[in-house]
This record gives sequence, structure tokens and C-alpha cells, in this order.
Amino acid sequence: MQNVRKDYLEASKQLEIDIKRMTSEGFSKEDIAKHVVDARNQQKVTARADMTAEERAGLEARNMEKYDNPIGPDSQWLFSKTKKKLIKEGTYINDDEIWSSIIKKSMKKDDVINTLLGLIH
Repeated sequence: MQNVRKDYLEASKQLEIDIKRMTSEGFSKEDIAKHVVDARNQQKVTARADMTAEERAGLEARNMEKYDNPIGPDSQWLFSKTKKKLIKEGTYINDDEIWSSIIKKSMKKDDVINTLLGLIH
């Protein structure tokens, strides 16, 4: 499991480089967010290939229940959910703010998991 997590953290570093490059090249927040979410979902698929069927089953069952997708939410699901929430709270500003939030949240790392696996990131 530690090696799977190491690979995930390395891929995160590359994704941070992609975000900086795409930003400097003038890509929209939406395009960057879609790239990040798609890359994260692909990382999940790759990581799960090294897991047992039992390990995958638990993750996929939860995701099917919550997102109707065994891998997890796609960018449109995240956008719609976030926008509805912000409108309901009266804090919606614009769509770019939502896409920026999706990018930030997608790049967040789980410090507890990293610590439990003895990894420093």
C-alpha cells in the first residue's frame, strides 16, 4: 500500500506542474479543473489495479452509492454539486470560483494516510 501511495504522491507533483503550465498558457479554470479531475480519476484506476478485488470492492461500492460511478465523481458532478450548494448558501460568485475550488480540493492530500504509511510529502 505504501508503494501505491508513493506513486500517487509522485503523480500529484506532476499534476501540480501541469496546473502551472496550463495556467501560464492561458487555459480556462474549467479546462484545468477537468484535466485535474480526469487525471486524479485515472490515478485511482492505476492504483486500484495493484489492489485486491476485496480492497477495490469496498471503494467502488461507496463511490457507486455516492457518485453513481465506481471511480468517483467526474468534474461535472463536482461542479453541479458545488454550485447548488453555494447558491443555496447565498455565497455563489461565479463559475470560475467553483472551478478553482475543484482544482484546489482535487489536489488536497490526506496527511493522515501519508503519516500512517510513513510517508512525508
